Amino acid sequence: MCSIVAQPTGSAGSRFAALVEHFGELGAQVTAMLVDPALAAEVAAIPGDALAGFVTSLASSVSAGTAALTAVAGQVDAAGGRVTGTLIVGKLRADVAVPAGRGGDVEAVSGSP
Repeated sequence: MCSIVAQPTGSAGSRFAALVEHFGELGAQVTAMLVDPALAAEVAAIPGDALAGFVTSLASSVSAGTAALTAVAGQVDAAGGRVTGTLIVGKLRADVAVPAGRGGDVEAVSGSP
């Protein structure tokens, strides 16, 4: 288990912020490893069943992140109104290169066009 989860101190908001920051750091580390040629050779050597489990786990992590983003965007939109939600979707598009009109659930939750 991740050591940051074992730290039950602070408010729920501060724990959530720490987890989000940690999630981002882990994602950056995973992404950085993708440019390592040695990783490609190691992945190619993983047996099919194990590789399928690995890919499923990675996909589940991405899905969980997307679900969390959608929920937070919805909460921000509900608390801050349409303008705040639209600003967050615009920032999301800029940060993750989501083309206009292709924001999926984030647009639906935020109420942006």
